[in-house]
Amino acid sequence: MQVLNNILRYKSNNSYLRESIISLLVIFLTLIIALWWYRERMFHFDASFYLFELVQKNRFNFFHDRYISFFTQSLPLALHYFGFSLKTVARSYSASLPLAQLVILFFLFRWIKDGRYLMLFLLVILTSVRYRFFSPISETHFVLIFSFLYFLFAQRTALKYRWENTATLLAIFLASLSHPVAIVPVLALWGITVITREKAQLPQRIYELVAIVIFFGWRFWLVAGNEYESGKLGVVKRLGSILSDLPDLLVTQMVFEYLTLWHLVQWIVFLIMTGWLLVKGKVIEALSGVGFSLMILVMVLVTYSYLDFRVYHMFEGYLSFISLGWMIPAYFLIRENASWKKLFLLMGVSLFTSFWSISEVKDYYSDRENYLTQGYKPWTDKGNKKLVMSRDVFPWRQLWYNWAVPYETLLMSASLERTNAVTLLVPDSEEKFELVQRELDYFFGPWESIPMEDLDTLYFSFPRQQYLNISDAELPSDFFQ
Repeated sequence: MQVLNNILRYKSNNSYLRESIISLLVIFLTLIIALWWYRERMFHFDASFYLFELVQKNRFNFFHDRYISFFTQSLPLALHYFGFSLKTVARSYSASLPLAQLVILFFLFRWIKDGRYLMLFLLVILTSVRYRFFSPISETHFVLIFSFLYFLFAQRTALKYRWENTATLLAIFLASLSHPVAIVPVLALWGITVITREKAQLPQRIYELVAIVIFFGWRFWLVAGNEYESGKLGVVKRLGSILSDLPDLLVTQMVFEYLTLWHLVQWIVFLIMTGWLLVKGKVIEALSGVGFSLMILVMVLVTYSYLDFRVYHMFEGYLSFISLGWMIPAYFLIRENASWKKLFLLMGVSLFTSFWSISEVKDYYSDRENYLTQGYKPWTDKGNKKLVMSRDVFPWRQLWYNWAVPYETLLMSASLERTNAVTLLVPDSEEKFELVQRELDYFFGPWESIPMEDLDTLYFSFPRQQYLNISDAELPSDFFQ
């Protein structure tokens, strides 16, 4: 206790130790939440597919060449190798992202020795996620991390060589490993650094630009051979028509909702900090944050212009980059030695609001699991463990996606007991819908068919039976408005 009191009373001109400890405790809290809410984070959407593939293939799976997943797959893969339960593996996968964030936060604490920058890190990784918090396998989380680290190190580089000069290049490389879209925030932050740092820093900026071209050039070369990624980039070709239709698009309504409701407190804090910079006469610094934020909003409007019903889980992917825009005025206020107590209060309000928002949307995932399990329970009670449903009756508004349902239902049921394993398939084609009702010995996913004897027998056990058509089943009552 005496040691803790000494830490809390500690003062230094170079470090705000108390703020550092608070930052570490906040990330530790997210780690506890990740372990507690592992079902909501790992048994839905893409996360269920990632987890299934990891335990089924017993190896790393770098989908779409996103090699950054090494950091989140290492721990669960090791635990699976040593035979731990499915629940334990799922919990470790859920906890891997906050563990990585905790390591990075400790790195900043150890080498930068300034608690204010740790609070900035929290602002970036936590204040813009709501539904996205429940997608811990998403590489966009690492885009936020390494884009921020690039900006922080680039702003701190000195004329005389220091470790930050190399750290900027490493951050660019890791951002490129995360996701090709990272080029947007990284390049924008590079431009802001060019106009806000001394001209004598230009050689270092040139090195960084060369690194951006090389690393992301390699990533886009990989994308050219990837149908999924190149298809997403194809939206640029339709940019003109999309912009002309924006007033009538659903995505425009969704962005407006986030501006005026879900992210309202964060936007108010951002505007206060921007006005604060203007009062200090830092016009370029203030406008850089505004310009970056507008750029991200336009990118979101264009990228998600295809949405025809409200799918927040997907929508928040690129929208989460907006927290980098909120970070920019806070960084420049720190650099101007603005009142740290006022900044701490503003960022604390944003973080508290974010945690409240995350807790609010958590119920969607709990209710979604209950909806799925209640939907197939009448059939599983009779011994039917392999079920199929037509797309025509699939409850899209409640469940959002059909492709991951086979993995979701399998993990939700088998995590309780391997012999409880159930799978529900919602095929995209009539041919597959008919096929699965004739086959006895396969587990079917949206793109694969696995012989039952090849399933991971440590976690999954199925009887030998055909898929039963439950398209005429009465669905549970609506839960998502």
